[in-house]
Amino acid sequence: VLHERHGQRGLRIVGISVDVDLLPAEVRAFAAAEKIPYLIVHDPEDRASVLFTGQQMLPASFLFDKAGLLIWSRIGLIGKDDPGLAKALASALTAP
Repeated sequence: VLHERHGQRGLRIVGISVDVDLLPAEVRAFAAAEKIPYLIVHDPEDRASVLFTGQQMLPASFLFDKAGLLIWSRIGLIGKDDPGLAKALASALTAP
């Protein structure tokens, strides 16, 4: 939903699959079958979570601004209309 709502304004979503039992081709096939409209990266060692949180944490969400700076993160599930994410998105998408 975020991709559809904000993609035209510059939001880019990247999903990270940490499935250790799947090959990269299987992850790509799953994303295609589910018609996932954004990039899915296969990271079976879960290096991304460790990089951004210092430990393996699922689910985890991160929002970076246009300069690549981490401006918001959440460990755990995010509600459909999370006010913290909405505020961070608004700020990131209106920044020059």
